[in-house]
Amino acid sequence: MTNEQKTKLKVLTDFLKTERIYYCREYVNKSRNVVADVYIPANRIAIKVSQGKEKDDEFYKKVKYIWHPLFIRDNESEDFVLEKLQNLIIDIMKQSQKNYIKKNRA
Repeated sequence: MTNEQKTKLKVLTDFLKTERIYYCREYVNKSRNVVADVYIPANRIAIKVSQGKEKDDEFYKKVKYIWHPLFIRDNESEDFVLEKLQNLIIDIMKQSQKNYIKKNRA
């Protein structure tokens, strides 16, 4: 992990702290043999620093049915990473609201 990636991860964790969103660092799921750099259990988001296409694809295939993966890539700015996280959280909240409304109408 380069210094630039570390600073992006630091900015992301600082944002989570200021918004009081609980997160875990270095989350390891031994049954699936995957490691996420940051994990947000309330929204089931796994944040991973990109390590190349092959490793990213492998991580995505292992977690896509359980977590919402979010990758931090080299060519993305810190603001863009924060915006990606915010949009992902909003999409998850919208989907859970749709499911709640659908369940209560039936």
